[in-house]
Amino acid sequence: MSATKQAALTEPARARSSAASVAIPAMMVAIPGVLYYSILFRHLVDLPLLDDYDAVLGFLNQLAQVKGAAAKFWFFLGAQHNEYKIFFRSRDCVGAV
Repeated sequence: MSATKQAALTEPARARSSAASVAIPAMMVAIPGVLYYSILFRHLVDLPLLDDYDAVLGFLNQLAQVKGAAAKFWFFLGAQHNEYKIFFRSRDCVGAV
């Protein structure tokens, strides 16, 4: 058998070996994350999913209407981000809370 025929026969074996040498470590890296999140989501009872959709949508609509980068920055810092607390509170309101 000539050297070129022998080299041609060993190329697919090298490609399979190379793919396996990448796939196996990648699976070993991914398995802990998959196991962690599968256990977490199996035992998690109250996952808040889309409960703040209206608040986020309202905030983004207001932010889109503000003109200028500086005004958007100050609106972002001073706007109420959710219905429970304000990002920045004044000193007068701290004692009342």
